[in-house]
Amino acid sequence: MKSYLKYISVTLLLAFSIVNAPVIGRAICLFSNPAKDVYLILMKSLKKHPHKKTLLLGDSVCRQVFGKADSEDTLNMCENQAYEIPGNYLLLRNLIEHQNEFDTVTLYFNPFSLKCSLDQIFTYNYFVKPFRPYLSRLDPQEIDYVGQTYPPKSIFSFLPSVRYAFSDWKMNAAPSPDALSEVSARYLDKIENICQATDMKFLLKSLPVRISRKNEIAAMVENSSSILNQSAILRQYFNNITYLPDSLFLDDVHYKDPEEIRDLITP
Repeated sequence: MKSYLKYISVTLLLAFSIVNAPVIGRAICLFSNPAKDVYLILMKSLKKHPHKKTLLLGDSVCRQVFGKADSEDTLNMCENQAYEIPGNYLLLRNLIEHQNEFDTVTLYFNPFSLKCSLDQIFTYNYFVKPFRPYLSRLDPQEIDYVGQTYPPKSIFSFLPSVRYAFSDWKMNAAPSPDALSEVSARYLDKIENICQATDMKFLLKSLPVRISRKNEIAAMVENSSSILNQSAILRQYFNNITYLPDSLFLDDVHYKDPEEIRDLITP
């Protein structure tokens, strides 16, 4: 009798494992993936979030200062700069298409990441792979660029157990130009157009920058006159950057005491 019960138990356990293997495998792949938070923020963009007046988009500096949790009236979507302005544009489109409405959309983005054009060392793993279902919404030049630059979709990606599999593929980091990226400017314009079409106020802000990088930003502004002449929101963005002593910073962009920084600003 005991042997029979043991046989039944093992059989049921095996059957359960087979049936749920895709779910279990997907969970393991997702949560062992260094870019898992990007997938999670994408999933969040595919849901309805009622009673939120403010949408907070941004990079890891934004996340460090404001955390990841939503507040009573704010939807917090701060995560990573690696998916750049095009990624934030796609997140906003997802939210709008799922009937989300906001009074204000605030995007916190550090000025140095505005130089990028989907050409960072982690662009593939933090943008191309997570956002692949939505890349067709980009402009034709970005679609062509992604298709020519990055590995194609895996032939096994239809399997839930490997959909989130992480690879170590990296492109060589492109030399960082001392000018704003045309890609960043173009997708900021798209975000602004979405906000205007849906009666939402759009704010582009930088969190405080270390004073030793002030000349670097001045060079960006000087070398980006053609873009800045066409973008009031970018001109306002650079005019409003605040500089703080280097002693308050943990690295080039993050802070030693984010709560101290949060007390200085309003999201």
